[in-house]
Amino acid sequence: MLWIIAVVVIAAIVYAVVSLANSLPTATNDQTSNSTSTQVSTVSQVTIMVPKDMTAYETAMNQFLQENAGTDPSKTFPFVAKSVNVASTTDVVRAAAEAAAEVIPTQASSLPQQVVYLKVVNATAYVVLVMDIDGWAGVSVAIAKVHPLVEKTLLAQPGITAVKFGPAPGDTIDSIQKAYMNRNANLSSAAVSLMSDWKTYTNSEYKFTISYPQIWSTYEYEVGTIGGLHYIHFGLPEDIQHSPLATLEISEHESNIDDLIKHSYFGDKGTWSDVLVDGIETKENIVSYGLNNSQKSLVLDFIKNGNGYELMSTVYGDNVSTVSDMISTLKFTDSMNSTVSSSTVVVSPNGGEVIDISKGITVSFIGIKDASYSINISDDSIGKSYNLDSLNTYNSQPYSPHVTATGAKQDYSVSAQKISGYNLKPGSTYRIELCTPGPSALVCDYSDNSFTITN
Repeated sequence: MLWIIAVVVIAAIVYAVVSLANSLPTATNDQTSNSTSTQVSTVSQVTIMVPKDMTAYETAMNQFLQENAGTDPSKTFPFVAKSVNVASTTDVVRAAAEAAAEVIPTQASSLPQQVVYLKVVNATAYVVLVMDIDGWAGVSVAIAKVHPLVEKTLLAQPGITAVKFGPAPGDTIDSIQKAYMNRNANLSSAAVSLMSDWKTYTNSEYKFTISYPQIWSTYEYEVGTIGGLHYIHFGLPEDIQHSPLATLEISEHESNIDDLIKHSYFGDKGTWSDVLVDGIETKENIVSYGLNNSQKSLVLDFIKNGNGYELMSTVYGDNVSTVSDMISTLKFTDSMNSTVSSSTVVVSPNGGEVIDISKGITVSFIGIKDASYSINISDDSIGKSYNLDSLNTYNSQPYSPHVTATGAKQDYSVSAQKISGYNLKPGSTYRIELCTPGPSALVCDYSDNSFTITN
């Protein structure tokens, strides 16, 4: 009987211990999680906190930021709960933070992910948004408006009592930024080795083609008009506007490679070496930067047809080898929109010559037999061209061809007296333009580099 009683007592003790253990709160090893809820069910709607009057909130914030005085309206402005639909997810906390960050449109709104880092440690949410590490001019205004929405939304989540914008203890902003920048590179790595499947970008204005990875897209914009800058972004469609993986910058009326490099952001960085790109003398540089100089960018600068070009891999991923492959596909052609332009060639002056304009000027060229050409001298320093064959100035006006080509190399000479009315000033920024009307567009060739005029 005693052994039966002992068994019963032991069983009772075990039951009591187990019951007590089950009643105690559980904890993870590092007290860290990406969500404060143990719920794993999928949701498609979350609750966020937004200003009761969004227009009034933005107006008050703009005034506060401009005057830099008074009380921050986000501290006193009334906020209300709002339910919003989201993609199905089990991470309610992150989904709510994402939705709150998207309420106010910003330059980062086109990106698919606003929250690049979110960790909850001991009831404190540590969060980093795209705008915190990948800013733009005026980003501080966006941060001041958006952070309060994200903060109040996270504070409304069960188990979160504080919010801090930045990394949790043990993490660094450098590691977060590096992971963000490498994300695009990881996504695009599969495309690098498949050059046979690459797309081809064609620019009919500047007359060149270049290939790029199949899963990338292009985005173009200009800064300024005449003599401005033309930008072409290459990268993943969702990030291409703000986080391109490669860029091509074209600066019009640039005739000196040294000046181009001097104006480049990378001009005084790294070491420039000489390479050939499609037969064009090119300067190449591999620049190191970032944490422990662990990131690199490939930069290539060259002059073609009186314009400066700079192709580079960006900070948004390790794409040096991809851009190196891209530059190998670059081809300039004067045959775009016409099948006859391959025989349109400026022979001389073609760059580097010194011409005494007091003795006139002779242009050597090859043109399509019986085609009519306009022969022009352009001063890239002022963006103005002069018709040598008809002695008319023009600026973005139609060409008026007056010279008939023989189909072989020929010379066209203009006397000093004939061109004296142009009052061409001594300088080293001149080049020849040779153009003829094609089936659907002008067909032109230019001096490969600038030449000098003296008198």
